[in-house]
Amino acid sequence: CESGYESTAMVSKQQGWVLAASTGESCEGVCADAGGTCVGGRWNITGPDSMRSALESAGVDPAQVCSGYHEASTSNHPPVITSGSMCYHSRVGEEEHDCQSNPRGSFRRLCWCKDVEVEMPVAACSVRRPYLGG
Repeated sequence: CESGYESTAMVSKQQGWVLAASTGESCEGVCADAGGTCVGGRWNITGPDSMRSALESAGVDPAQVCSGYHEASTSNHPPVITSGSMCYHSRVGEEEHDCQSNPRGSFRRLCWCKDVEVEMPVAACSVRRPYLGG
């Protein structure tokens, strides 16, 4: 922006995927940390393609966090990522997810959240700062 102007950002509330920042978190906690609420139900992450798509939607590069993709048991509360970069998706027919379950071990959950606060940059430099002299 030109001198005397600053760029601005707008905060919007949206639905979307959020990846847990740390292991062992429930989706209830993950979504709350993002300023939203978890939406349980059928998430339909049942293969590598849908897992990659959800990660990209969460702003995560799948190539950076997933060295491989596997079908998970429901006890792991998929979709999840291990600290060893293995990504686990749900089995077809087992896509129901709850928000309260905590994954075991070193798993980070990928969660569907509503009312997540997303900062969106505004293209124009629209706020003029006052001239303070000098």
